[in-house]
Amino acid sequence: MNISRRRLGSLLAASTALAGLSACSFAKNGSVVSGTLNVTQVNDWFQAGINMANLALALPGVSVALGAAGVAAVKATEAALTAAMKTFSDAAGSSVTVSLDTSSIKTDFTSGLTQLQSLLTQFREMMAALNVSSTVYAQINLWVSSLAAIVSIATGMLSMSATGNYAADQPMTEAQALANLGVH
Repeated sequence: MNISRRRLGSLLAASTALAGLSACSFAKNGSVVSGTLNVTQVNDWFQAGINMANLALALPGVSVALGAAGVAAVKATEAALTAAMKTFSDAAGSSVTVSLDTSSIKTDFTSGLTQLQSLLTQFREMMAALNVSSTVYAQINLWVSSLAAIVSIATGMLSMSATGNYAADQPMTEAQALANLGVH
């Protein structure tokens, strides 16, 4: 099987992101796999998505590229992500063991992850229509790549299948991705 340079870069980015995973641990008891989530870390992932939406919408040219419907969709996704983060935090407390088979906490986490994936898709599609300076484009690309790294980490944590290719364009650690999106 031939692997393109872009696909190889995506695979390297995903493996780099997963190597930096600090928000969970796993245990297996018979056929049941459980994961312990660090709720603060998961909330940082969600906050990174919220920050990205706010940062990107504040840049010149982004709202124009998205159009009124696109801006409304990003704002709706941001609101849904904020709600998912609150629901997850309220249900989970400071840490929680989640059965990967059935759990309301997993559902809450998955809801937030779905919103992160939606934001990532919205901004990746918007980038093709951007008519901004190379500096602004580079900043948005860094944020998109940072969010892609976070989505890759979160998706890999639960071995969920995501739609689309969310591997970061630039290999980076979880800490770098969060810092790029203003979460410290």
